[in-house]
Amino acid sequence: MTYHPLTLAACAASFALPLAANAAPTVTAGGALTFGFAAEDDMNHSSTTGEAFIGVENNGFHGELWIGSLYQDPNDDAEIELSFGYGSEAGSLGYDISYIGYFLSDDGYQSSGIGFELSHDLTAGIAGALYFEVDTDTGDLTSELSLSGALSDKLELHGMIGAADADDNTYGEIGLAYGLSDTTALEVLYEDADDSEATISLILSFEIGLLGG
Repeated sequence: MTYHPLTLAACAASFALPLAANAAPTVTAGGALTFGFAAEDDMNHSSTTGEAFIGVENNGFHGELWIGSLYQDPNDDAEIELSFGYGSEAGSLGYDISYIGYFLSDDGYQSSGIGFELSHDLTAGIAGALYFEVDTDTGDLTSELSLSGALSDKLELHGMIGAADADDNTYGEIGLAYGLSDTTALEVLYEDADDSEATISLILSFEIGLLGG
């Protein structure tokens, strides 16, 4: 499995309870531009990456194509994720199960996983989610716990901790996002992991509805 930071749009989607069933499909698209800086190296510029996605949902069934650029990678220009799944609600508990394929632009197929998420509104303005993903090739498990809180109608604080069996790696992030408009947001994100140095990123992201909704 390839771990990548969530954009604000993706992060908000993961915290929210699954969408109610729609009589007609909805199509959304979005993207983000990320400027990364080394938190432990005088804030020197460490990377500039871009990402884009398009997703469709109908009656709880959903699919998404996500493409993210790789910074100064000697072999591949981009990583790609293709997912299909179903999400709904059981009382106040949201659930989602998905199949995700991971690819590189030149090296092709890398791995695939089955993901399962449980989400719940803990209090007004605060939501939590548990996510588990099993690698279908190796059986390795990745687990994540996420929390999100609305500080105002435009400001959101969110955090995540995770552990991956594949490389015995633990990681985490905390971000503060500000909604510039109904479709655009600016986020400051701090990330750290056992197998990499801490980074601070400035992320400009957007999400728009192309059909339905």
